[in-house]
Amino acid sequence: MIKAVLIDDEKKAVKNLTLLIDEFCENVEVVGSANSVNEGVKVIESHKPDLVFLDIEMPFGTGFDLLSQLENVDFEVIFVTAYNQYAIKAIKNNALDYILKPVGVEELRQAISKVKVKRDAFVKGSVDGRLESLLESMNSKTALPVKLALPCDGGYEMVLIDSIIRCEASINYTVIYFEKGKKVTASKTLKYFEDLLPEGIFFRVHQSHLVNLDKVDKYFKSENSYLHMCDSSNVPISRRKKVEVDNYFLKK
Repeated sequence: MIKAVLIDDEKKAVKNLTLLIDEFCENVEVVGSANSVNEGVKVIESHKPDLVFLDIEMPFGTGFDLLSQLENVDFEVIFVTAYNQYAIKAIKNNALDYILKPVGVEELRQAISKVKVKRDAFVKGSVDGRLESLLESMNSKTALPVKLALPCDGGYEMVLIDSIIRCEASINYTVIYFEKGKKVTASKTLKYFEDLLPEGIFFRVHQSHLVNLDKVDKYFKSENSYLHMCDSSNVPISRRKKVEVDNYFLKK
């Protein structure tokens, strides 16, 4: 029997994953769960699991912070998260696998099967082996994230990143503008989305504005430069960002 621990700041996500494991994954027993980094460390040290399903974004730290606090990582790690831009970092932390939310039964089964194969073979597995395993699973995923999971009532709303025109700061919230006039207000800062969205495609042209450079229709250069976007909105460019914007369009 594989002893598993689930660590995710969303209690509903823990409950849903527990139900999936109980129903579809034989020989796997959920022995504990936690909703934060500190709780997660305690649960792992207490239950000494064979496998940890680990969320990445949590209050007061990340799943990577949790792993760094442990003296020995003598268990397999499967990251479960909505954000696949963490893939490379997951590889560096030698995860056995990487599953995107919402978790699918088949993907979960495949991840569990990797744990079973290693246990049945009585092989602990080297770092190289873990990297190879994760890289193989990532081959079926795009190099850059295609979708973004926006928190909404009862779960996440999956949106195409390519449909985002721009993001605008609103105190501690961010208003996200999409094609076809759609608009969503997310309870995350603009800096959060700046770090999250693909670099080189999205650029912070102003303290309050992050734009999809592929959605720019015109660039107006003047004392008060601005971008005219495909939705007919105008986005100001700060003076300190003007040189970078110039360089970007000069290369086009």
